[in-house]
Amino acid sequence: MWVDNWVDYDGFIARPATDIEFDPDQQVHELIDVSSMEWKPEVIHKLFSNQAAGSILSMPLSIRAIEDSLFWWPDKRGLFSVKLAYWLGRLRVVETKLKARTMQDNKWWNLLWGLEVPPKLKHFLWRVSHGWLAIKTKLKRRHVVDDDICQLCRSAEETINHVLFECPQV
Repeated sequence: MWVDNWVDYDGFIARPATDIEFDPDQQVHELIDVSSMEWKPEVIHKLFSNQAAGSILSMPLSIRAIEDSLFWWPDKRGLFSVKLAYWLGRLRVVETKLKARTMQDNKWWNLLWGLEVPPKLKHFLWRVSHGWLAIKTKLKRRHVVDDDICQLCRSAEETINHVLFECPQV
């Protein structure tokens, strides 16, 4: 608790704010009342400055009392690696974004597929929304073309946004 930077606070919290008996091995869970799953404000105010205590008390706690555990997804040899942890973290970020997007997308797709327009236009809008147009930035990334400059205006990268909304020649 005294070493890790676990509080969103500009000041440095490396030792107690008052002259109490200092326990360097004290842990954050000792600041939480597990029966009510709330902070113990009297303990926090005793240990930390007013600003730090305010920051701690403003941090929400989970209402579920789940025991912490250490775990990792092992590599092929059953070992932990920073590389694997990085990719698992990236995967978690992608999953979180996809879940949030899925909830919003349902309304969007219902609106899109409910439009009274030709199926070709619906398909085009669907491809635009997924970023699945053969634009030069993507073609260059796949080594299909050598440059990603818009052929119409010759002044910017050819992105979906540029082609549909920004290109002065369209």
